[in-house]
Amino acid sequence: MERTTTKYLQRKAREMLSKNAANRRVAAIDGYLMALESLGSEANHSVSFDFRRIEGTVDRARDAALAAMGEGMKIELTPLADWKRELANDLLQGYIPTALGPELREEIAQGLLILLNRACSDTASAWRVVATPTDGKYFHCAWSTYLFPTPDGLFLLHCAIDD
Repeated sequence: MERTTTKYLQRKAREMLSKNAANRRVAAIDGYLMALESLGSEANHSVSFDFRRIEGTVDRARDAALAAMGEGMKIELTPLADWKRELANDLLQGYIPTALGPELREEIAQGLLILLNRACSDTASAWRVVATPTDGKYFHCAWSTYLFPTPDGLFLLHCAIDD
């Protein structure tokens, strides 16, 4: 490969992995999730989403999830065979309003998956975070949480329904 081509590719890779680029990708997801929250809010319940970077490393992912979710929680991590399929299924099962129609709901779910894939640097792996309050007091009607290991650190996606 020519020297100029190699330098160009190295520069592009540094730009893609820069902290600013990662922050822009996270901001894009936040905007998308805010729109989903407004679509999902109905008279008898509301939907909320949280996507954020958490402190920790892959080898201590469970401890990182526990620190992010708060004390008083029992945390288990379950590897997802196909996180995109499982997350899309969860979104369609309860977090995207059925009143929107099947095709639009599918497009909304796929749009979020594309943004998440970019933000998570095309990660092939993720965990489902099974969080159970140790005191038996639940703070959401239903929730799903995912943990993504990326070159930029760990990211947590929390989806919740409240009544």
